[in-house]
Amino acid sequence: MKTIATALQIIEAFNEGTGNCSVGELSERFGLPRSQVSRILSTFRDAGWLEQDPRSRSYSVGLSAFVFGSRFVQAHPLTRQALPILRGVVDRSGFNATLSILDHLKPLYLLGIAGSVPVDLSSNLGSYFPFHATAVGKILATFSGKDVREQLLASGPFERLTSRTVTDADRIRRELDNVFRKGYAVSDGEREPGIGALAVPVIGRSGGLLAALGIVYPTKMVSADDYDYQAEILKSGARTLAERIDGTPFSGRIRGH
Repeated sequence: MKTIATALQIIEAFNEGTGNCSVGELSERFGLPRSQVSRILSTFRDAGWLEQDPRSRSYSVGLSAFVFGSRFVQAHPLTRQALPILRGVVDRSGFNATLSILDHLKPLYLLGIAGSVPVDLSSNLGSYFPFHATAVGKILATFSGKDVREQLLASGPFERLTSRTVTDADRIRRELDNVFRKGYAVSDGEREPGIGALAVPVIGRSGGLLAALGIVYPTKMVSADDYDYQAEILKSGARTLAERIDGTPFSGRIRGH
């Protein structure tokens, strides 16, 4: 079991950064002998879970890992039901639509569909992201319950990604309180200059958060006057998604508030 745990720890390192790692980097990071790391990586390579560059000798995610991950999207009720909802959001808003969840306190872009307005999502889907600088992250922090919210707020210091990124925990807390009152969250160039986003919660029958549904757009194309309109598109999609998963619409107090 210890060997399996070590192998899983190493393979999970490919979820971070560029997704390319060398034997030396992983050996130093985990304090393991290079020979042990090399054997583990070559085993994953031979099984197709990793690929190795013949020149640099570094490793990256392989095709078998992609196929395995795709099974989640195809089989899980949330992702299976979300795909047509995302397409509907794209059709009505014209912008990229995304679905995100919390994975052990780490916000994760789970699914996305591109709209007619070009905004690159290739570096985001299947990736973790900071909650404090994204609309979906603020939704996940706000509606996941008090304990989760407090853990996220205590996880600083928060990185300043652009000149508009809020990094002060007290200011972030006040913004999350405002998000709860409005029912939607906005990011205005806080993660990437010129890129904005808006998101709403998908609330299940019991009042718990299922996911965050959002859109991404160039900031010059959506003004504050448009927020309520775009939020209603997302809220409609969120209600439909929750009903398809839980069977009945939510009506009551959101759990954790």
